Amino acid sequence: MSDEVIGLFVIMVIAVTVYKLVELKHRGRGGSDAFEHQHAAELADRDDRANALEERVRVLEKIVTDTHSSHALSQEIEKLKK
Repeated sequence: MSDEVIGLFVIMVIAVTVYKLVELKHRGRGGSDAFEHQHAAELADRDDRANALEERVRVLEKIVTDTHSSHALSQEIEKLKK
């Protein structure tokens, strides 16, 4: 009986090893998954930076278009820098 268990165990190890080798081989060919993931991350980072810059422009437009005295404008700019 233990010979049968050992035989089944060996067959399972071989099957898993073959599966992993085939999986690695296909991953190497279609390496676009990693590229697409990296590309998507870079696009998301770019979008975040663009949104932050748009918000900064809105704030600057508000500062410029509001009717503040030059002293109040200087104080608001300093407050926004912090």
